[in-house]
Amino acid sequence: MKKIFAFVLVVVFVLAFTGIGLAETNVESSWNGYSGDFTTTIRAGYGDSGDDVTSTFYTGAYDNFAGTLTARDFDDNPYSYGVDTFDVEVNASVDGGGVGGVMEFVTQRLDSHTSMYGDSGQRVYSYIWTDDTAEMAYGTWTNYAEMRCSNYGRSRTSEGYQFQANGNFIIDHSITASDDAYGRLWTEGAGTIRINAMSSESGGNSFNFGRGCGCYTNANVSATGTGYISLYAEAPNRVERESGGYVTGDGTAGSASHYSVWNYNGSAYIPNYAVSGN
Repeated sequence: MKKIFAFVLVVVFVLAFTGIGLAETNVESSWNGYSGDFTTTIRAGYGDSGDDVTSTFYTGAYDNFAGTLTARDFDDNPYSYGVDTFDVEVNASVDGGGVGGVMEFVTQRLDSHTSMYGDSGQRVYSYIWTDDTAEMAYGTWTNYAEMRCSNYGRSRTSEGYQFQANGNFIIDHSITASDDAYGRLWTEGAGTIRINAMSSESGGNSFNFGRGCGCYTNANVSATGTGYISLYAEAPNRVERESGGYVTGDGTAGSASHYSVWNYNGSAYIPNYAVSGN
């Protein structure tokens, strides 16, 4: 799979939600370009700090790339903990034109009411590369206690998923807790792929990947053509698949781990990849 880019247009936005008192801030960033790339970075925080959360979306393509990112700093400082509530959502598409198109979306929680909810540092990451067409529709919410990626009620791709791609593709999606415990889905193939990733969450040193947020689980993958789908998870104490089975660790980083891989030639369907760890 060739990952070749010939970008001739570069656009960068950096948006900082700081110095705004007791009035929520809403920002919408939209793009529609050809043979170029585009980056939006959001920094938000209580008062003048700007240190609660950072979120960056990068995209580009040999052919067309388009989308919208919306972000909201509630500037609410619940319980006077010094951490604002924040929400960000993207809906984007690329056409690689037989060469390459990419989307990368990363949000990191940087502040927490640590005495009650543990350390910050949670991170959600999503990446798609394709030489044909692909779409991403995903959102994340953070506050003083945790990071939540509940995508019920949010926008979806044109076929109703969070991630979809055609042609030669790579998709990488993960959530990481404060101690680097994580759940991760990696897919690579040629054909088509559709991924439901409705819910994930992380607070302190624990994570739920593909599940949680008080919602029913909708974490599945369907693919045609040839390729493979991999599920990784690591944690210091315990890793558990929602579909069954668990591994315990000795309290050290990565001592509880899980790895599954599904190779396919024709078609594949993974009904539930949800996994948890702490």
